[in-house]
Parts: sequence; C-alpha cells; structure tokens
Amino acid sequence: MNCMNNHERRLSERLPVEFQVEANLDNGEVFTCRTRNVSDTGTYLYHDDQFQLSIGDRLSIRVINVPGEPPWNTMKVVRLEENGFGLIFDNNH
Repeated sequence: MNCMNNHERRLSERLPVEFQVEANLDNGEVFTCRTRNVSDTGTYLYHDDQFQLSIGDRLSIRVINVPGEPPWNTMKVVRLEENGFGLIFDNNH
C-alpha cells in the first residue's frame, strides 16, 4: 500500500505568493481574483464571485497590477473548493 501524502505526490513545490490576476473563461466571462500559491505546474486562486466552473474547464489568466505586460497563460481547472480553485498549466491548448 502506498501511503504518500498529497505534498509528497506534488510535481513541484508550492510557494505562498499572492498576486491579483485577471481571468478569461472560454465563454467570454472575465473576472479578477488572487493567488493563494503558485508552482511550476499551476496555481490556486481565491475567488469571491458567484460563477460556475467545472473540473476540466479552461481559462486564460495573467498577473495584473505589476510593471510591464505579463503574458496570458492557458490553465485547466483540476480542483474546486468553496472559496477557490486549483489550476494547472494547459500546454495542449
């Protein structure tokens, strides 16, 4: 039996960093939220708005309120919780 906890199964270390991000859903809906943490493979976003997301949904996000023009990143929803959701980078989109 494999007893690895979630931290041991992670592909990369999570860093507790808070950024404001703009997110665009495939359906054209745009919202802002903030990160709880980031890693080489994804991020977790807090949200206060009422909108519907499902596991597997794709969206584009970028950091806002920083100098320069941050790139858009295509992400996929992999975890849903009451106050936020987990995303991984979607390199296949």
